[in-house]
Amino acid sequence: MSDAPRPDAYRITVKRVPSPLDRPELPPGVASNQLHDRAQEGDLLRVRAPSGRFFIDTDARLPAVFIAGGIGITPMMSMLSWCLEQQPGRVLYLYYGLRDGGEHAFKARLEELAAEHSSFHLNVTYSQPRPDDVPRRDYQHSPDVDVALLRQTLPRGRHAFYIRGPPTMMASLIPALLTWGIDP
Repeated sequence: MSDAPRPDAYRITVKRVPSPLDRPELPPGVASNQLHDRAQEGDLLRVRAPSGRFFIDTDARLPAVFIAGGIGITPMMSMLSWCLEQQPGRVLYLYYGLRDGGEHAFKARLEELAAEHSSFHLNVTYSQPRPDDVPRRDYQHSPDVDVALLRQTLPRGRHAFYIRGPPTMMASLIPALLTWGIDP
């Protein structure tokens, strides 16, 4: 398929997601492997629009804290871009947790946005950096995004939290935020 825009078709790129090397008992990615194993170029796929309630509070006085793991960065990019365009002075924090630099989506764009907007604070964590991943260049923290990191790096006060990531991250981080006193 050509890269030229077409109103009657979408082009998708999906990375095959294996079981994590350190957790082989976990299943590989269901959707990504289904697409790799069964879908062929030219197949028609039935899809539906994203669902759920994932929107941003438009109160620009309330700092927004985006927490993303892996491809959970995708909806955060839309919200972050909207804030930077529509509310350029709003204080924004992004905590982006990854295994290593090989998984670092939007790296150049995020660094560019952080350099252009003094109100945007980028915090990247690598849990298993590769030998060529350089601290303070490729990532700022290790190993994970957790409440201890948030307490250490966020100023006191009210914040609006937005979280999207793999189930293990969500299962540990959300209860920890509630224990910290963050409103559901």
